[in-house]
Amino acid sequence: MHEIAVVLAGAALAATGMSCTAVAAPAPFFEYDAAPGAHPVSGRSGSYAQDRLADMSGNAGTVKIFTDGWRDEWTVVLKAPAGQQLVPGTYRNAKRYEEGHGPTPGLEVVHSGIGCEDVFGSFTIDRYEHGEGAAVTAFDGSLEHRCGAPDAPPLKVRVSYRAPTG
Repeated sequence: MHEIAVVLAGAALAATGMSCTAVAAPAPFFEYDAAPGAHPVSGRSGSYAQDRLADMSGNAGTVKIFTDGWRDEWTVVLKAPAGQQLVPGTYRNAKRYEEGHGPTPGLEVVHSGIGCEDVFGSFTIDRYEHGEGAAVTAFDGSLEHRCGAPDAPPLKVRVSYRAPTG
């Protein structure tokens, strides 16, 4: 059905003299922005392309994101509440993922070995696809992480990932 709609739309554009261009999938990235005082990278921001997204792994209930870089490595773990699967949507009131048992979603952010014991945050998953084992094939999402108190300065992270093909 979708193929028919695409063909019809293309024919309609051709009849009007207009053209269309295929849109490529977004380039994978890891992007962060920390408010002054945000743990663990106060006031810093940055982004990395696909080559710095060292690894992504996951299953129905957890996704793990790793970046690679000398003295600039990130580990992010997002976990569904116990007994649930990660699906597109917003997960509020997230706690440190090891404590994310029961109805609370789990969240952990570690930068170059420095993490937070008392996490307050939320995350939104726009797209999450995983294959066999722990292979993540696609992920789009964002998070807000606060360390120590619900009103602590925020660290915001956005991630977009597509598994390499070929």
